[in-house]
Amino acid sequence: LIVEYDWRMSGKRVKANEVLSYLIEKVEFKLHETLPNPIRLIKQPPYEVEDHGWGEFEIMIRFHIKDKLEKPIEIYHLLKLFPKDGQLSMDSPVISELYEELIFIEPPEPLMRILEHGPTSTKLIKSHLSPYCTQ
Repeated sequence: LIVEYDWRMSGKRVKANEVLSYLIEKVEFKLHETLPNPIRLIKQPPYEVEDHGWGEFEIMIRFHIKDKLEKPIEIYHLLKLFPKDGQLSMDSPVISELYEELIFIEPPEPLMRILEHGPTSTKLIKSHLSPYCTQ
């Protein structure tokens, strides 16, 4: 018996109502190659993907920072679509959570202003050209 699960993977702030769109240009999810469209780009909140399946596989999540003020940041999550105790139940969801902090070491000045001032600082980055930006 193979039990398939509907699942959702999201990249979001710990604070429930805080959005990251002032900082994040897009989030790229690289799923298992057997899934349809295994590389998915999400360009606006909520930064999440949904699908269904079974088993376990690693998901790569790449955060692209607005205006290329920093190189994309990658994290990995092993999605396990079965309960930890091995007991299958249709009555309760399987939850596989991971808490990661994005830490910027010596960010460029425009990015530092954004991190310090939050969503109100988006006007500060319009004229900055990052060393990571290609033309």
